[in-house]
Amino acid sequence: MKKAISKILKKKKNILYFLAFVLAGFLSGSFVLAECLNHTLSGYAWSENAGWISFSCKNTSSPVDYGVNMNALTGAVSGYAWSENVGWISFEPLDLAGCPSGDCAATMSTTNYSFFGWAKALAASSPSGWDGWIKLSGTAADSSPYGVSLNDSTKELEGWAWGGNEDFASTDGIMGWVSFNCENTASCGTVDYGVEYSVRPPVAQNLVPPADSSESYCADSVSFEWEYQDPDDIYSSGYQFRVNTINDVNAANPTVDLLISGRSDSSGSVLSQPVAVKILPGDNELSYNTDYYWWVKVCNQGGACSDWTQGPGFSTAEKHYPISRIARDKKTVVVGDIIQFCSSADILNPDDPCYSVCWTTSTPPIVGPDNPNWSCSVCFDAANNYKACEEVGASYVWDLSPLIENTDYEFVSSTAFSSNPQIKFLSYGKNREIGLNVSTGSDCCPGSSSLDVDLPIPKWREVAPF
Repeated sequence: MKKAISKILKKKKNILYFLAFVLAGFLSGSFVLAECLNHTLSGYAWSENAGWISFSCKNTSSPVDYGVNMNALTGAVSGYAWSENVGWISFEPLDLAGCPSGDCAATMSTTNYSFFGWAKALAASSPSGWDGWIKLSGTAADSSPYGVSLNDSTKELEGWAWGGNEDFASTDGIMGWVSFNCENTASCGTVDYGVEYSVRPPVAQNLVPPADSSESYCADSVSFEWEYQDPDDIYSSGYQFRVNTINDVNAANPTVDLLISGRSDSSGSVLSQPVAVKILPGDNELSYNTDYYWWVKVCNQGGACSDWTQGPGFSTAEKHYPISRIARDKKTVVVGDIIQFCSSADILNPDDPCYSVCWTTSTPPIVGPDNPNWSCSVCFDAANNYKACEEVGASYVWDLSPLIENTDYEFVSSTAFSSNPQIKFLSYGKNREIGLNVSTGSDCCPGSSSLDVDLPIPKWREVAPF
């Protein structure tokens, strides 16, 4: 009789805990009275001392949206489970700070799918002074290991957790061993229970490889795109992105391996990932003239992730695109002046009119975009060596629009397709834009410069007053 009364009082006490905790949840924004949403984990665990432990509001038709979520991309576990006899059991990292030992946060290993860390019964009290800690894996009193793990084939949790004192004493009011699957006790034929990984995964679709275009390669970067789709309209949480020269997503040391978290993209969003392309690539950078394979794995905020999805193979550009630069022989320009514009020069001929314009020093000529002594365009040969554009037979297009030819300017003994034209300015204007495209084949990157065209200084002539 005493035990029955004690059980009734305990249930009433936990109902009060439930109401108080829900009220606190409303105030903090942790819980909402709303339709129960999908959560990563669902179903029940069982404790002989505490009874059933629900991992999702879907189990109980609760008016409160609660549940436990697991991020399959990072393994992080969060949220709340509910027991009629113990109350709220938290997997929230903030509630787990100050755990008895080891890593506090409840986490699943993304390599072997075993769980470690803790959970906590927030309203715990017992004659032994148990403070609610539930260990997800460890070593029992008989030195045998125990723990919870995810069966990646069945998507069910298996194994045991321990909710009690460090000495494994079986004291009234302590949860003791918590079974996450009826297979643990060979009782599935009688009572079929378990905790399942139940959120449907999202998918990555419409994967688009980088375009072989000046828009990409002029910025030394290419961009990959795909569409995020989730069957339950759950927002994304992040993605994993890989590129490799080997057609195997699991090959060691991929060229690019990025783990992006903290996303919040709605279903149907198009995502993109830029990757640098360099002549001498570093970590997570691509090389020129190389064939690549690439894959994406997307995850939602319910913690479910897609399988790896492979995009169409692609090749990077054969060589670096030209770098268009403009130099001129006069800094100050006035109406009527003929200006020598230079994009390249014969680097071994000091008599070239642009030699002294492109070179700002008498040091041996070394062409390169990072050489402060070279102010003209930079082109590349088939081996991606720096070259003056004269050496590789580049083509040039000068663009002075919206200036009007023969009104604002005119070419002198040259054309808009000359490498180093002479241009005479016919009208006054500030910030006149001069554009240039240097190309080698279909490869071209635009360059630009601006100048002021001033009015000439008036010529004064002294006149005798008498």
